[in-house]
Amino acid sequence: MNKILLPLTAVALCFSAQQALAATDSAQGTAKAKIIAPITIAAVTAKPMNFGTMLKPASDDSYTVQLSTASVRTCSDNDQCVSDTENTHTAGEFTITSGDARSATITIPTGLTISGAGDVSAIKFKLGASGTETAATNAAQSINLEATTQTLYVGGTLSVTEAATVGEHEGNYTVTLNY
Repeated sequence: MNKILLPLTAVALCFSAQQALAATDSAQGTAKAKIIAPITIAAVTAKPMNFGTMLKPASDDSYTVQLSTASVRTCSDNDQCVSDTENTHTAGEFTITSGDARSATITIPTGLTISGAGDVSAIKFKLGASGTETAATNAAQSINLEATTQTLYVGGTLSVTEAATVGEHEGNYTVTLNY
C-alpha cells in the first residue's frame, strides 16, 4: 500500500507544481472620446449675392457679368452694366462657426437658373466659393477652419442673352460643408 501511496503523492505534487507555474497577467487600457460642437453655416440675409443692375441685351446679343468673391463686378460688355445705388453688386456672404480647428470641404452647385417675370431660361449662374479668388469655380474646395467664426464669400458668372426679360430675377443655391 505504501508502494501505491508514494506514486500518488508524486503525481499530486506534480499537479501542484504545474498550477503554481501557470500564472496570469492583465493590463488596463483607456478609452477616450472628444465631443465637439458641430460646424454651422448660415447665409447673411442682408448680403445676398447680387450681380447688380444691367441692361437687356439687344437682339442676337449676349454678355456675361462676373462677380468676384471680393464683390468686384466685371462685364464682358461694359455698356450693359449700370451703376445703381439702390441695387449694388455684392458677393454672397455666409458665416461659418467652428468650435474647434478642423478641415472641411465646401461644395456649391455647378449652376442654376434664376427666375422672375417672363422667360429667364437664358440667365444662369456659375458659382465659385472662397475667401480669395484662388478657388476653382464649380468645384468642391477644402478649407481649414479655425476655432472661431469665419466669413465665406460666394461669387460667380451670370450669362444674359436677348431672351432675358426686364424685371427682378432671383434663385436659391445651397452651400454645403462636409467635415
